[in-house]
Amino acid sequence: MNEKFFQRKLTPSTIALSYAYIGGLFFCFSITLAFVLSDPNTLMWVAIFIFLLFVLVTAVLLYILLRSNEKAITLAQKNLERVSRALKTRSGCNQAMLRVADEFKLMQETCRIIVEEGGYVLAWVGLAETDEDQTVRPVAQWGQDNGFLRTERISWGDNERGQGPVATAIRTRATSHAQHNRRWLDMVQDRGYASSIALPLLDGGACFGALAIYAGEKDAFDKDEVELLRAMADDLAYGVVTLRLRREQEEARQARRQLATIIEQGTEGVLTFDPDGVIRYVNPAFQDISGCRDDRLVNKNIHELRLAGRNKALYQMMQEVLADGAARTEQLINYRPDGSPYEIICRVTPVFDAQGRITSFAAVVRDISNEVRLERQLRQAQKMQSIATLSGGIAHDFNNILASIITCSEMALEDLPADSPWRRNIEVIHRAGQRGRELVRQIRTLSRQNAPEKQPVRMEQVLDECLKLLRPSIPASIEIRDWVMPGLGQMLGDSTQMHQVIVNLCTNAAHAMQSRGGVLEVGLDNVELREEAVKFLPDLSPGPYLRLTVRDTGEGMTPAVLERIFDPFFTTREQGAGTGLGLSVVHGIVKNHGGAIEVSSTPGKGSVFRVYLPRIAGDGEEAQAAPPLTIPAGHERILFVDDEKDIVYAGESMLRRLGYQVTATCFPREALAIFRRDPQAFDLVITDLTMPQMSGDQLAEEIARERQSIPIILCTGFAARLGDLRASGQEPPPQIREVVLKPFDRSDLALAIRRVLADPGARSTGQTR
Repeated sequence: MNEKFFQRKLTPSTIALSYAYIGGLFFCFSITLAFVLSDPNTLMWVAIFIFLLFVLVTAVLLYILLRSNEKAITLAQKNLERVSRALKTRSGCNQAMLRVADEFKLMQETCRIIVEEGGYVLAWVGLAETDEDQTVRPVAQWGQDNGFLRTERISWGDNERGQGPVATAIRTRATSHAQHNRRWLDMVQDRGYASSIALPLLDGGACFGALAIYAGEKDAFDKDEVELLRAMADDLAYGVVTLRLRREQEEARQARRQLATIIEQGTEGVLTFDPDGVIRYVNPAFQDISGCRDDRLVNKNIHELRLAGRNKALYQMMQEVLADGAARTEQLINYRPDGSPYEIICRVTPVFDAQGRITSFAAVVRDISNEVRLERQLRQAQKMQSIATLSGGIAHDFNNILASIITCSEMALEDLPADSPWRRNIEVIHRAGQRGRELVRQIRTLSRQNAPEKQPVRMEQVLDECLKLLRPSIPASIEIRDWVMPGLGQMLGDSTQMHQVIVNLCTNAAHAMQSRGGVLEVGLDNVELREEAVKFLPDLSPGPYLRLTVRDTGEGMTPAVLERIFDPFFTTREQGAGTGLGLSVVHGIVKNHGGAIEVSSTPGKGSVFRVYLPRIAGDGEEAQAAPPLTIPAGHERILFVDDEKDIVYAGESMLRRLGYQVTATCFPREALAIFRRDPQAFDLVITDLTMPQMSGDQLAEEIARERQSIPIILCTGFAARLGDLRASGQEPPPQIREVVLKPFDRSDLALAIRRVLADPGARSTGQTR
């Protein structure tokens, strides 16, 4: 207490006053004694005593003064060193904040400076996690931790693990001294820590962590040092928050750049406009879709783009969103500046700021023209498949009817004399039957029941023949232009059917120009279709193709007509001018040859048909048609079976006229019973395929069990039935030597009979039509 008193009171002025006061007392005392003692000797000894007493008292006072001053200087030096250390530490940390751009590196550098330049034992930074245990996660440290941070599991919650200075600082958001926590000091003293302080790291009013500093001496942190360290912790917190903000801003900038790149490189068109309707931005995709460059759109008002005239629905959609601020999505048909249409899905939405105010509008456009076209192709394919199934059944019934008409009319013409008044009528019936057979053949082609007889075909030769045939019949007002690519390849197919494709397409093109004339362009070239191209031709695979192009400058077709052109019996011609089967048959032929048709048309400008056919390598010549043969006769025994009475009558009569011995029946079970009675009584069996009770292939199996060597001819008007058998892996019995398609005439059946009987063991792989 005396030491503190002297440290507080003994200053140079108080010492001087003390000396003056004591000196005055001794002087007064001496004067008083001089009056009291008149003896000079006594006065001399008294003066000597007083002088010695004065010297002793002043010596004691000087000793106390010097001793107190020395301690005060030593304490001031220590305080000065601590403050200087704290100042140096803060200065180093502030310099680190200027150099370091990563928050964790900044924390680590701060801890290093505190230990190496501040002279502390350990410094570390812990972040307050928001997990269930409220964990304090050490993220940076420097100094001698002696395993402390690895073993301690600190929580900033108010629990047993949250009583240390770091947890207290985080929880209370205030500086925490370990000197006030004896339990914690007892726990860490054996690690070499005599005192510590924890400083909260604050972001506004929230604490996100703490800076802990440990010292080796007791009472290491005085008031001035704590203030400086608190300021340093505030600087560190500010630096961390600033770096986090910079990182978030940079991430936001990168996200905006990435979003801008995605928008710039995306396939969906983006257009933005302000509340006044002024366009502020369009991306390249929108320019590609709309056909308008950005300099014709940006800074233009939507009212100035004449959208109301060409794209009225889009204009109205934008106006409605501008008016009520409600997002809208619609599927629209728009037109480019050149007049070409394109179909889009457009969504127009308002863009809001942080306060919920509308600052702009965005229109996102996706071109679905190709998707719509593929959907139409899919619907067309499904429609054609249904029609093919229906037409196959129709062809079967027609064949049965026509078979008896043709056969009986042929026999009637043979019986009638040349001058018979009935002959002309019979000839009309016969010609009608032949035309009906041709119609059924087209229906079979439509239903893909006629597999083309594929041979290498030179399409340029077929085209030349077709143009020679067409030129006389096409009006002079229509100019025909043809071209063929040099080195044209070949395709594997039926030249007759290719002839039919070209004629039908050219005839339709000429009909579209018959009123005002025009140009008919027909060309052939080689193309190589890649993955991108076949996306729009789903029936094709990548590879080499021949492309037949038929272009006209006629009236063109509307989208509604374009969608139905391949429908059977659909025609835009007047009644009686066409059957409506032409393009349907073309479609069926091309599909049967593994190809595809692409059609584009603009009303008033004309149409373009592009036919893609698989191209083959190598040179080959078309097979020449075999010369006509005479109708052969015979005398063998034939069992004839068909469920149609008229066909049984006609077939039996025709075969008897050719010299054969015929047993005929309408019932397959009866035919089997007849054969079982005497299997050696017949040389040949002719049976229909589709019959009640028992089909032709089943009858052939039963007959083969009785006699394996008997040859069988299968007749059918429904070729798909035989194809279904083969597709399911059920090959017809080996006794079936040949298949004859209805309706057949005498030559078809007669030639098939002679081929089979000439070599009963051979089996034909083809079909007789």
